[in-house]
Amino acid sequence: MASGVAGGMATGAVNWWLVAIVTLLAAILFSVYLQGKGFIGMLPILLGAIVGYIIAIPFGLVNFSVIGSSAFITAPHITFPVFNDPLTLTVIFGVGIMAIATIPESTAHLYQISLYVDHLAEEQKREKPGLSKYIGLNLMLDGLDDLINGIFGSTAGTNYGENNSLMVITRNYSGPCC
Repeated sequence: MASGVAGGMATGAVNWWLVAIVTLLAAILFSVYLQGKGFIGMLPILLGAIVGYIIAIPFGLVNFSVIGSSAFITAPHITFPVFNDPLTLTVIFGVGIMAIATIPESTAHLYQISLYVDHLAEEQKREKPGLSKYIGLNLMLDGLDDLINGIFGSTAGTNYGENNSLMVITRNYSGPCC
């Protein structure tokens, strides 16, 4: 994706790589040098992305022409399932496979977050919340989410382990409680 080829936006030109590397270095530097500096220290990834965006402008990688050409507010296009289509079974199979992949992922992430938060509570001499006790509820809600998404023509929900890593980097597990 750093080359721009994945989005069909470029052909892997050097300017894409340069902006990506500067963005990565900015995020790393922010995470190292802003750690423990209060609220701003919790935003190294966001600050890195802002630096990358600003650096991308002079390289011509930001297209400002679309700003005025689209509506400011638009309603989402909602689709409902069509069961008489020959590709229906393909879709059901594909969403089912995604659900099988996302449910253990979601469980592992909740357990990982529980470890992080419990470790932080231990460091701060607070009571451990023990979020891992909610894994069963998480599985039920994950399945319900996949069912609702499927009814409205969407794919199975997922979550991202990168966010778990961001919590460890920023040591921000929950704004209100920690």
